[in-house]
Amino acid sequence: MTGSYRLYGCLVRSALPLVAPHAEPGWTGDRRIKLSCRPHRHDEDRNGTVIAEVGSPAAFSVSRQDGDHFIRFSDVAGFHVGRDDDVTAYLPEGTSEGLAAVLFTGTVMSFMLAQHDPVLHASAVRVRGRTVALVASSGGGKSTTAAALCERGAELVTDDVLRVSVGGAQVLCHPGPAEIRLRPNALRYLPALSADSAPSTADGRVSYRRSPVAEPVPLDTIVYLRLSRETEGLRYRPLSPADAVVTLLRIPRVLGIRDPGMLTSQLDQLAAVCDATPMYEVTLPWGDLHRDDHLDELAALVEDGFHGSQ
Repeated sequence: MTGSYRLYGCLVRSALPLVAPHAEPGWTGDRRIKLSCRPHRHDEDRNGTVIAEVGSPAAFSVSRQDGDHFIRFSDVAGFHVGRDDDVTAYLPEGTSEGLAAVLFTGTVMSFMLAQHDPVLHASAVRVRGRTVALVASSGGGKSTTAAALCERGAELVTDDVLRVSVGGAQVLCHPGPAEIRLRPNALRYLPALSADSAPSTADGRVSYRRSPVAEPVPLDTIVYLRLSRETEGLRYRPLSPADAVVTLLRIPRVLGIRDPGMLTSQLDQLAAVCDATPMYEVTLPWGDLHRDDHLDELAALVEDGFHGSQ
């Protein structure tokens, strides 16, 4: 049975159940994507030019042939992405639909969206009417910080994948899935959530369920989270647009891209985002990232545009 979902501003008609808001009748989004599923490996798509690859042998790769792309996750799953945004997931025996859905809403859609728009490796929330994108490397605390801020009244925009659109001086954030995927050890920062009450994800995470905002929202601030053993409290400093671009390039959502055209496009897209949006490096003590006083200070800084004193 096919469901219709709103995801990153796209109307997604999916044969796999997704943890995303359902699309209301008549809602079309700005892009239409169709996801179908087949229960076997599509071995014919091993040809083509490799434009992204991680690991040796490759744990993840993307190849291009005649305008189509094939995204392969080792022997776990493969996704054929057609030029018309028709996507087919090929699942070998032993791969669950839940895991395929996680791969699709994360890496596969990140790759597809990055062909046209900037995609940040970020979670984003609305704090008292202002939107902050929390960027960090994997395991750097962006999802846990987003969930902790949601527990304190923030609205969820997206987790882990942030598609933005740049129009003049304004950058818009597109809402993502209806969950934040957390590592189990993050639960100690969220006392209202327990491993027994929260659903598990197919990739071994804990699902913190929240409905995202219904419409795109302006991006006010980008925060790069940095942990340090040498600081005792929250510290922050502004990054120049050039330093902001370099920081974002170091933590891409899709790893291993080596296609010159895509890399040039990413650079130009991120430069436009960083020219229009202030970015701050926020340094927090290692192990104390989610103390109440740090979260209160971070929320206050976001609300007043980082004009507070150090």
